[in-house]
Amino acid sequence: MKASDYEREKARVMNGVDINSEKAEMEENKRSVGSCVNDFTVVKELGRGSYGVVYRVLSNISKKEYVMKKINIKHMDQKHQKEAIKEANILRRVKHENIIRYYTSFVEHECLYIIMEYADGGDLQQVN
Repeated sequence: MKASDYEREKARVMNGVDINSEKAEMEENKRSVGSCVNDFTVVKELGRGSYGVVYRVLSNISKKEYVMKKINIKHMDQKHQKEAIKEANILRRVKHENIIRYYTSFVEHECLYIIMEYADGGDLQQVN
């Protein structure tokens, strides 16, 4: 193992991230939730933004509901593409009971898809 690889792994372990268990969890999520657009059925569009659309979807594998964030990266400049991928990587690492859970992400048809937990209570704008 190179010194830089060792330092990177050490930093992740020190921050409570076990690389092997993280990779295993990601692979399990892809198998049990889905890993391509065809693994999901769109139930309803939840919202639109400047770069994409958010859908409530049903996994054809697990039969559970999730949120699919579809970000069209085809027309983005390289900086914005990197930011979109960085968002997926940040979501993947965040694990907290009060934060919507990330399951998986993939690129297909020149779009980045991020699959997350569906919270049926609405969004923060709807909370009184």
